[in-house]
Amino acid sequence: MKEIAIRAASGAVYAALVIGAAWLGQQATAWLFLVFAGMAAREWHRLHWRGRESAPPMVIGIALTVACYAAWAWLFEFPDPHFPVAIAIVIGAMLIAFVAVLRAARTAIATAIGQLAVSVLLIALPMACAPFMAMEGNILIGFMLLLWANDTGAYLLGRAIGRTKLMPSVSPGKTVEGLLGGFVLTMVAAWVVASWIDHALEPSTWLIAPPSSP
Repeated sequence: MKEIAIRAASGAVYAALVIGAAWLGQQATAWLFLVFAGMAAREWHRLHWRGRESAPPMVIGIALTVACYAAWAWLFEFPDPHFPVAIAIVIGAMLIAFVAVLRAARTAIATAIGQLAVSVLLIALPMACAPFMAMEGNILIGFMLLLWANDTGAYLLGRAIGRTKLMPSVSPGKTVEGLLGGFVLTMVAAWVVASWIDHALEPSTWLIAPPSSP
């Protein structure tokens, strides 16, 4: 019960921050997700290198993720004249990070570079879309509602009846039942969001989004 209360409280704070930033506009959203990108990179580094002595400095991954996020967020807002500059920043940041890893890591160099690449592709790039989506604040809020619905459905149904492990070697707590619960609740949320934000995207677009958003 205590764990649920903590999750609910932290989720409420997170939701308030995202909704408030979306209401304030692109700049507020960009700064908020800059912080989120750094936090996500830190968590990814901690999870990936847990218990390994060959881990490169965490600051490398955080700096690379934040730099690429900033470049892409800037590119999405001002696409035409700044495309070469943004791409140059991304490539330069990746080269600097890879060289830093080569100098710092004595072993598992390929693994370290792969972990950095995942930070760029799965953290920096998706989060950089948030300020662009905040041009129409309801789209960002609606998309976040789908993510929250998926997490909520997966957590509640997984705790209640979860028995079949989904990928125990990757995430021991995830179950097939939780996956299905998250999917069903997200589809319901997509239908509600499509009815609420009827002027932003087609209903079919919101229904297609759930399978790809989690």
